[in-house]
Amino acid sequence: MINVQKDRITVAQIGIFVWALLIVFGVFLFYQFVDGPTDRRVLDIRDRVDLIESRLKWMTRTIDTARDPGKVLDYFRGADRDFARKFPDSAEKSLLMLTDYANKFGVRVEQVQSEKPRRVVNARGGMLGADGKVCYGVEVSLKFKGEYYNLVKYLDALRKVLPAFVVVRNISIENEFSPALKLKGNMDLSLYILE
Repeated sequence: MINVQKDRITVAQIGIFVWALLIVFGVFLFYQFVDGPTDRRVLDIRDRVDLIESRLKWMTRTIDTARDPGKVLDYFRGADRDFARKFPDSAEKSLLMLTDYANKFGVRVEQVQSEKPRRVVNARGGMLGADGKVCYGVEVSLKFKGEYYNLVKYLDALRKVLPAFVVVRNISIENEFSPALKLKGNMDLSLYILE
């Protein structure tokens, strides 16, 4: 059978097509400007509530354990001092201490490279921080030489005394096969600070 009619789009079909596009566009705008921001606000509020709940549990456990108000106050003051010591206002002090402590422990730092501080974000892109300050991460690369035992002591000291939270991301070591266990290598660190 041969169809001799021409394929034409009628006015009604054009109207249906335009309405369908308007509905799709309206749904897109709704999710973009109404539902999306609402979901993000709800997730941010949920994160804050979880943080406050965990702080309350920690405080309750501390109060139940110590029982004496003076001891509780001393504990919280000490925790606040440790927090302020571990998260300084700038990265320069921590970077200087990296090399100072290396010299004290017999590790010779040949080169230090640091990047600019970058904001630390959570999985949804929200900024992390505490006490009204924003958390920044500084990536640092070190080239070093030293003995095995001195390197181990140096890394342990960094964890305890460096005024920043330290994460060793990567370490590569070459042994020079000497009786004193001489090593040379590279170390990549992340320092976390609050500003």
